[in-house]
Amino acid sequence: MEENKEDTNINRETIGSATISIKEFSEAEWCFQFDDDEPFVFSWSRTDSTPGELTFVIKPQDGSAIIFTAPGGKKFRLFAREMSDSTKKSRDNQESDLNTESI
Repeated sequence: MEENKEDTNINRETIGSATISIKEFSEAEWCFQFDDDEPFVFSWSRTDSTPGELTFVIKPQDGSAIIFTAPGGKKFRLFAREMSDSTKKSRDNQESDLNTESI
């Protein structure tokens, strides 16, 4: 993978014969949006630093969640919970399929 910067806001990565252009923001805001509703800004970069990044960590613990609430009251929730039997079965099937493919 090859990476070059022609200008300060566009990163171009070449993977094989494809080139992907990614525009980097000098200042950024982070938003959440429900369907086509107006985006809601919940964080932004500081003026005295680079835009940085936003990282979420949700631990595998009861009550570990991130909840966004839009002005109209809609909620978007990211959370951890004990794995259900249905998910365990899906996981086991997927792992079984991957193991079969590698043989």
